[in-house]
Amino acid sequence: MFPLWRASYRKRLPLCISVLFSIAFFLGTAPALQAATATASWDPNPEPDIAGYKLSYGTAPGTYTTTIDVGNVTTWPLTLSDGQRYYFIVQAYNASGVTSAPSAEVIYDVPPAAAPSITSLSRTSGTVGTSVTITGTNFGATKGTSTVKFNGTTATPTSWSATSIVVPVPTGATTGNVVVSVGGAASNGAFFRVTVPFTDDPLIAAATFIKAVHITELQTRIDAIRAAKNLAPFAWSNSPPMAGVMWIRVQHIMDLRAALTEAYVAATRPPPIYTDPVIASGMTIKAAHITELRSAVIAIE
Repeated sequence: MFPLWRASYRKRLPLCISVLFSIAFFLGTAPALQAATATASWDPNPEPDIAGYKLSYGTAPGTYTTTIDVGNVTTWPLTLSDGQRYYFIVQAYNASGVTSAPSAEVIYDVPPAAAPSITSLSRTSGTVGTSVTITGTNFGATKGTSTVKFNGTTATPTSWSATSIVVPVPTGATTGNVVVSVGGAASNGAFFRVTVPFTDDPLIAAATFIKAVHITELQTRIDAIRAAKNLAPFAWSNSPPMAGVMWIRVQHIMDLRAALTEAYVAATRPPPIYTDPVIASGMTIKAAHITELRSAVIAIE
């Protein structure tokens, strides 16, 4: 009689579970884990000696690469890849180890992960090696295979969290958009200007001789800033200073400050505050005067 009971048992099991299997999507955690959490559920089989169920699934119809003996429960949590389609079946088995035929196949499409989004950069310009903090959402708790690129050049972050990334400007980077990519989804672009380092940077007080190039570099970059703000070219006094021919004068510093202040006003930003707001004729030009101008230029570029 046992073979007849066994055969009868195997025939009845599929009828009880074939149309009752479903996948419930409870919590998506794609931004942090590059995966989604779902729960498979099915109604219990009415047979009195059910010992458990086997849940099988894969990414192709009829092909189940993962099988889990879940025991005698009717729900099971799953960690699945975002944006992927899965195919599921359930089989019941009794205390004697007899396993039912598979249930009807259930298809479940995992929603795609939310794309990362950049809300701000700690600075919008800087030289290669400058540390930049990217603030936003959906970056993921850890870097994993995610990337940060400066106008297409891959950078190497030093810190990574779901809402903040700290990264130096990479070698070879050019002016353009910073983009964070997570799980193949790219963020919006945030503009970043890669600047050229100043000569003799940093200047050292009482040790670095102030040169003509320190003035002409500032004039060139302030001219570019003014052009970007639709300001007329500045009429530089005694310009340009020539190395070995013309002394660096107080008027050069005052011109640089005046030209840059107009650019700040045009950008509706508070003008820079300088050491020695008024430099009288005959005063010594200090490294601090040049350094402050450089910082103000970088801040508005």
